[in-house]
Amino acid sequence: MINSESFNRAFKIGFAKTSTPEYVHKEKGRATKLRIDVGADSISMWFRVNPKSSSNPFNPGEFCPEILSSNRRYDQSDRGMVSWYQYSTNAINERFHDMQYTVFEKFSNYCSRETQDFLDPFLAANLEMMKANISQSFAPNRPHSALFYTDDRDAENWGRLFAECIPDWVENYKANPETLTEYMWRTHWNDNKNKYMKQQTV
Repeated sequence: MINSESFNRAFKIGFAKTSTPEYVHKEKGRATKLRIDVGADSISMWFRVNPKSSSNPFNPGEFCPEILSSNRRYDQSDRGMVSWYQYSTNAINERFHDMQYTVFEKFSNYCSRETQDFLDPFLAANLEMMKANISQSFAPNRPHSALFYTDDRDAENWGRLFAECIPDWVENYKANPETLTEYMWRTHWNDNKNKYMKQQTV
């Protein structure tokens, strides 16, 4: 398994292999950080590595996209977070799942080759954790769903995949820009609040 520094370096290499539209601006730094212009708004996007998983050589690495709108807010408590999965398509999600299963198979093969008995419980638990995560569908209300990697090749492939998917994602965002808080109020929380109020008045 590779540490966060190696992941960031390889992810950046993979991301650079695909040309991105002119509205995608790459910020300086070791990690891939983007500023994306979307009309009067702009969003920042970066890729956060789970430091606990990346520091253990016997864990698969984990990361997730972090996205913030600079201007949009539902209320004072809204920090502007946007979930990648609000605007990813079924086709994008399928590509992500394919990548997840590729990494799972690689880690599974690694576990089967590892012969140190004391590691068996840890590796088995990690495999079950990966399988449980991968079996779930991507959803907007789980913006920090773990995306897995094991080596430089995985990180590079993730970088290229995100670069290829960003144009479609941005077009979907521009068509109906919302923070995650706005989305949740529109699709979940208002309905639940109305149901609760009705129950209290019966």
